[in-house]
Amino acid sequence: MKLLPCIFLILLALKLAGIGVVATWSWWLVTMPLWIGLAVAAGLFVFAAVLGGSLSALAAFLPRKRRR
Repeated sequence: MKLLPCIFLILLALKLAGIGVVATWSWWLVTMPLWIGLAVAAGLFVFAAVLGGSLSALAAFLPRKRRR
C-alpha cells in the first residue's frame, strides 16, 4: 500500500476514535493525504501555464534583430 493512503487511514482512525489532537482537526486536514497530490499537480500546471503565457507575450513585444 502506498504511503499517503496509509497516512489517511491512520488519521481517519484517530479522528473517528477521538484520540489526540487529530480529533479536533477539520475533515479537510484529515483527508489531505488523498487530495494533496492533485492540488500540487494543479498548482504546478497553473504556474507553468502562467509562466509560458508571460514569456510568450514578452517575446511578442521584444524587437527581433535582423540577420544579414
